[in-house]
Amino acid sequence: YKEKFELENIEAHILKLVKQLSELQRDSESSAVLADHKKLSEIHFRMRTLHQEIEACYARWNELESKSKY
Repeated sequence: YKEKFELENIEAHILKLVKQLSELQRDSESSAVLADHKKLSEIHFRMRTLHQEIEACYARWNELESKSKY
């Protein structure tokens, strides 16, 4: 049951992460952030983390879908 719930909700979770990534991308291009090396580094670190989380979610989604076919 837990995996069924996870499968039903993983796409929405991925979309939320992609939205966060898009917002961070926009923030990283602002002149205020570009002028603040520390802030820019923090944003880039968070972006890398989100990329990794999105990749992991897609892998999990594939795994759950393959399980649900059997």
